[in-house]
Amino acid sequence: MPERFLILGTTGVAKSRALAQLAKYVESQAVDIKYKTIDFESEFLKPVLDENDKDLFSYLDDTNLRQRELWLEAWVRFKSVFEKNTDQYILLCLHGVLTREYTGTRSPINIQSIIEFAPTKIITLIDDVYMKWHRTQERSKGESRRGQPTLEQLLDARRAEIFIGDFIAGHQKVKPRHYILSVHHPARTLYRLLFVSKDIRTVYLSFPISGPRRLLKDGDVSGISEVNNFLKIVNEFELKHQKVTCFCPLTIDELPLILTSEDRGNEEEEHKIEFSFEKNRWNVRDFWGDEILLCNDCPSVISIPAKQIKESSGFIKSDVGLRDYRLVRQAKYLVVFNPWFQNQETAGVRNEISMATLRGTPVYIYQDPRHDSEGNAKKSLMPRPGSLGGDPRARGITFYDSIEKALQQILV
Repeated sequence: MPERFLILGTTGVAKSRALAQLAKYVESQAVDIKYKTIDFESEFLKPVLDENDKDLFSYLDDTNLRQRELWLEAWVRFKSVFEKNTDQYILLCLHGVLTREYTGTRSPINIQSIIEFAPTKIITLIDDVYMKWHRTQERSKGESRRGQPTLEQLLDARRAEIFIGDFIAGHQKVKPRHYILSVHHPARTLYRLLFVSKDIRTVYLSFPISGPRRLLKDGDVSGISEVNNFLKIVNEFELKHQKVTCFCPLTIDELPLILTSEDRGNEEEEHKIEFSFEKNRWNVRDFWGDEILLCNDCPSVISIPAKQIKESSGFIKSDVGLRDYRLVRQAKYLVVFNPWFQNQETAGVRNEISMATLRGTPVYIYQDPRHDSEGNAKKSLMPRPGSLGGDPRARGITFYDSIEKALQQILV
C-alpha cells in the first residue's frame, strides 16, 4: 500500500534538487512506482503569502504566531490534496525550522497537522555546512534581507531540524523510522530507504579517516587509496543486493574546513579562506564513480570569511561525534575496515564499534594484517576470557579474512 514520507532539511540543503536526482534514478531503473513529490513551501505556503501581500522574506521575519497562522492556512489546502491521493506514495518536502539573523532558529510547523499526515518514514537531508552557506549566499544575490545565515546559524538549524524529525517520529501512533541522510550519497540510498520493503539492511561503514589524511599531507596517497578501494568493493556489493543500503561518513566532510583555516594561521576578520573541493574534501566520486548522487552542484572553490569559520569550529567538531554516532544507531549492521591503521588503534573506529556493541548491533570486521602486524585489533576488541567468561562487549564482534566475507554476513 502506498505510504506517506516526510522529507526535512534546512535552508541550503537543496531538497528539491535532491528529489529531482531521485526522480532521475527512479527513471533509470524502469520500476513501476507511483509517487508524488510535494514542495510544501512553494506549492502551498507561497500562494497563501501572496494572498496576504507577503513575500517569503517578510514571512521569515514575522512573529512566531503569525508564521504559524500562515503555515496552518497553507496546511489546510495541502490536506485536501493528500487525503485524495490514496493510490500513490506522497513525498512531502518541507522545512522543520527557519533561521534568521535576528530571530535565530524557530519552527512554524503545527505538530498535530504532521501527526494527521502520519508519515511512515521521515528523512532529514543534510549537507556540508559550507555547501549550505554557499547556496544561501548565491540565492541572496548580496541582499541580506533574502537571508545570509552564518555557518554557525546553519549548524544550529541543522541540529534543530534533526530534533524536529525525532519529535515528530516520537509523537506518531505508529512510530516511523527517522533517517539522517547526506545528499552526497547515491540517489539509490534514498530510493531504497523509501521504497524497498521493511527488510532493508542498513549498514554503517566504519574506517580510518584521520590516519590516511595525515599520510596524504606528507604526499602519501596509500591510505586514501586503501579506503577508496574498500568503499568500491562495498559499492559493488550494494549494487548487487537491492535490500542493502550503506551510510558512509565521508558524505559529510566538514573538519577540513577548520584545518584549512588553521593552516592559514590567524586571519584578520575581513579575510576569507579559500576552500578547494579538489584539495580539501574527500572526493566521493573516487569510490562511487558516475553514480547518480543526490547532490550534483559542488563548486570548485568556496571563499568563506575566516571569522565565521572560527566562530563555528566548536559546532563542527562536536557534530562529528554526534552525527556519526547517530548514523551508527540508525544502522542494523556495522562493517569495519582496519580498526588498526599503521599499527595504531583508530580511536574513532573504536568508539563507533563501542556504540554498536552497546546497542547489540552486529559488527563485522576486516583487518588488513599489513596495518596490524601484532594482531592487536582482535586482542583489544575480543580479549581473552577471564574468570567470568568472555567480555560481553565482544559478543557481537566477528573478524573475517576478507572484506567480501564480512559483507556477506549482512545477507545471512
